[in-house]
Amino acid sequence: IDDIAARVVDKRSEYRKETLITTFNLLKREIYDAIEEGYNVDFGFGRTELTVNGPFESLYEKFDPNRHTLAPRLRPAPELNNGWQTCVP
Repeated sequence: IDDIAARVVDKRSEYRKETLITTFNLLKREIYDAIEEGYNVDFGFGRTELTVNGPFESLYEKFDPNRHTLAPRLRPAPELNNGWQTCVP
């Protein structure tokens, strides 16, 4: 992120590199917090999806690691999928 922030500052930003890095880290922490709270997060490059699998006896039953599993996934944004397809030889 340090190199990317420096590139942004060199090309087109009135913000300092440290400001960009701090902002990025704040946003990253909020994304982590949202995922931990069970939200799927669309962050522009993709979307996080966290699904719980296994049998539940009721809608309000708590997660039981012996019977349930978590399946984290990252779904790339359509723009990335198109770019990757054109980059593959």
